[in-house]
Amino acid sequence: MRRILIIDSDATFANYLARALGKAGYHASVATTGREGLAEATQTPPDLVVLTPELSDVNGLNVARRLRVDGRTRGVRVFMVSARTHPHDILNGALAGADAYFSRYPGVETEIVTKISAILAPTGDLAAGGNGLVAVVGAAGGVGVSSLTLNLAHVLGAQTRTLAADLSGAVDTLADRIGLEPKSTSWPDSLGAARSTVVQSQEWACDVLPGVREPFSEQIARPERALAAVLSLQPDYDILLADAGRGLALPGSAAVARAAAVVVVLSADAAQVGPARRLLDYWQGQGIAAERMLLVVNHAHGADGLTLPQLERALGLMAWAEIPHGRMLAANRAKQPLERTYPRDPAAAVIRDLAAGLIQHLGVLTAERGAQTAEPAAPPARREAEPADGQRRAIDFSRRNRVGLRMPGR
Repeated sequence: MRRILIIDSDATFANYLARALGKAGYHASVATTGREGLAEATQTPPDLVVLTPELSDVNGLNVARRLRVDGRTRGVRVFMVSARTHPHDILNGALAGADAYFSRYPGVETEIVTKISAILAPTGDLAAGGNGLVAVVGAAGGVGVSSLTLNLAHVLGAQTRTLAADLSGAVDTLADRIGLEPKSTSWPDSLGAARSTVVQSQEWACDVLPGVREPFSEQIARPERALAAVLSLQPDYDILLADAGRGLALPGSAAVARAAAVVVVLSADAAQVGPARRLLDYWQGQGIAAERMLLVVNHAHGADGLTLPQLERALGLMAWAEIPHGRMLAANRAKQPLERTYPRDPAAAVIRDLAAGLIQHLGVLTAERGAQTAEPAAPPARREAEPADGQRRAIDFSRRNRVGLRMPGR
């Protein structure tokens, strides 16, 4: 049974939340002081801590910092809940190491339990198809699907064995974006062909299945067989991140149907809301549950447009993350990972959060744990990737007051 530690001097709230967690199948314990909470967390590390900054004996932010630096609790998730919701307070929570920040209001207990269930859910409940397959699709054209696929795969590749696979059917392939030439003019139709098609670059921590140069030619394209060949690579990788284009044509549509998670990318442009809503309805009509869709708002071309709450209301789906306007385009022009060229860019920080959230969401082995397992037959050679700049934080799944994911002034 998953263990949740609640550190809150408001005993009424803490006990109410503990009862709600107990009904949801978690073992919840309560500490009413920061010192008591730290002692319990270090003695028996929980799976997640719900913490308030306003403790009676010490500053809760310092408790979060202690949890982050202690080797016994460094990997424990930390949710903060507070009546202080000024952007400065939220930023302080993020800097202290909080994974999510909730405003304290009547009924927030239900929201906290829902987010805990989403994060700590067993992986068997998440995947309808191939384990570790993630499809990245665009709700419209020009929203940065390929750029996000590659940059997310690069960060994931520093922690897991990751393949970025181009299943979009677009003429400009993932290989073009990293400065390499595709090795093939047709989709791979066997495991051997798929392995021989994989390309590597010293600048990118992931492997790339680059797509084909002329996907529109029926004579050389075999899209109905491409996904099977890509899935045959699963023993070689922990995560297959597929650029599925709009997810409406083979092989991208097959990847969406089989994926454990579908990252839906859109901009904040009001004109995209209608088409995006129709696409979401279409995918749900194809049997893709809403909980498998992870909505990402990408401000690739600027911060104008609808606010995040307006988009969520219009689409009826809570956003998983919001990528601020940063230096992604500059990194694209240099054919370099954003993480490598501009590691302190706000967009790079959010992509690191997305990578950590996907690892948690999928429950895949990290590179360190994967090294303890048997090697697959003839796996692609791996490279050592540079560590990400700054402290890695897990994704913030909170609907309110997103830590590190809000646009300035919103």
